[in-house]
Amino acid sequence: MYELNLLADSICLIYLAILSVQDIRNHTVSLRFLAAGGMAAAVWQIICKEQTIQMCAAGIFAGLIFVGISRLTREALGYGDSILILILGIYEGFRYQMSIIGIAFTISAVFSIAVLIIKKWNRKKAFPFIPFLTLGYLVVFIAGRSSRG
Repeated sequence: MYELNLLADSICLIYLAILSVQDIRNHTVSLRFLAAGGMAAAVWQIICKEQTIQMCAAGIFAGLIFVGISRLTREALGYGDSILILILGIYEGFRYQMSIIGIAFTISAVFSIAVLIIKKWNRKKAFPFIPFLTLGYLVVFIAGRSSRG
């Protein structure tokens, strides 16, 4: 089962990398590609039962909160970012989803401070967030998989 998990996690990382490139280049991502990822995550959970129903439900709920945040902030955090957070909740469950999000926000905060200090951007400048989610996933993928087995 470890090899199957490693394959699925590697595919997820490739998926996130593709979304990151889309987000950097276009400041938007394909809703069809997001939907395909969401369906793949759901099928993975149905077939492999990698996460408990409660962890998936909590991950979905957290993702829906982020979708609400996107709406309330008029997309200061884009819908694509929030939908991806929801998909990560389905695939990874709440615990890993929160780790990924926490790491992503931390790295993006450091990035923001750095570009403000070197005066490349001002406080109003928006930047793509999916690459930070990808980095967060990569950290969890590397550091957190020994316990997942």
